[in-house]
This record gives sequence, C-alpha cells and structure tokens, in this order.
Amino acid sequence: MERLDLFVIIVLGEVIVGSVTGMAEVEVLDLDAAAAGMLGVLVAIGLWWIYFDLVSLREPISRYRQLWLNLHFPLVVAITAGGAGVLNTVERPSGDLPDEVRWLLVGAMFVALVTVALLTHTLEARARVPEIYLRAELTMYGSAVLALAVGFTGWDANPTLSAMVLLLLAPIVVALYVLKQRLAAARGKNLA
Repeated sequence: MERLDLFVIIVLGEVIVGSVTGMAEVEVLDLDAAAAGMLGVLVAIGLWWIYFDLVSLREPISRYRQLWLNLHFPLVVAITAGGAGVLNTVERPSGDLPDEVRWLLVGAMFVALVTVALLTHTLEARARVPEIYLRAELTMYGSAVLALAVGFTGWDANPTLSAMVLLLLAPIVVALYVLKQRLAAARGKNLA
C-alpha cells in the first residue's frame, strides 16, 4: 500500500511541476498568471486530499485486492494527464483557452474523480463508516460529471482551474460535514 501511495505522491508532484513550469513559460507574470499558477497548485492539493483522506493506507477487502491494485493505474495516468493539462492551462492565463487544453484538464479530473470513487468501493474502511464514504462517493461522481460539463464551456484558464479546484474539494467538504455530524451524534449519546 505504501508503495502505491508513494507513487501517487510522485505523480502528484508532476501536477505541481506543471503549474510551476506553466508559470515559467508566461512572458509577463501578472496577476492573472500568478492566479493561474496558484490554482494549478490547488488542483494538485485537491487531488492529493481526496486520495489521501479517502483511500491511502486503508486496506482493500481481500476479494477486491486485485481490483484495488489495478484501479491505481488509471488514477496515476489521470493525475499525469492532469499535470499536462495544468501546465498547458497555466501557460495561457489570459485569452482564449483552446478546447483541447480544456478537455485534457477536465477529462483527467473526470477520470481521477471516478477512479477514486471506485477505489473507495474496494476498502474495508467503507464498511465501518459507510455514510461518510457514500456521501463522498456520490459527490465525487457528481463532481466528475460537472467537470465534464466545464469542458463544454468556453471558459478561460482561471475560471476553468477554479471550477476544477471547487469540484475536487467538494467531496472532502461533504465527508468532513458528515464526520462532524457523526461526532456530534456520538457526543450527544455520551451526554445522555
């Protein structure tokens, strides 16, 4: 498990490298370019957060171990493609964002979100806290569909990156909300 986690960290580093390299390619580093670079880093943080809060260091159910292992391949490919999408998006902080660049980014985020949602189905931890995982999974599937919808827009770099950041953070916000409710209910039982 820890080797796959390390591999995911290395690949997530490519998203950050893509953001930094994209900023280096910009001729004039103005506010739009700096914002695009920061949003690119936030995309990497969003990907990191959903994987490491929901999947990392959690044992797969023994009968799903092979599926769990194989699902990591499309995840790391999607994260790598996301790094290329971030690079190409950050390079164009103002002006029109070509459709192929937008589709590379949103397609990679779609695959990453769906893959993490599928990975959560293979985990033993899902049986212990099903309400957290169920809501996070539903939010990831919804975010994935909305990420594809962004591909049909004509948005520039910063609105596209902002949408990806919000869609990546939504599953974590939902999971934290459910966890907070669960802890409050447990405290209420202990007080009664």
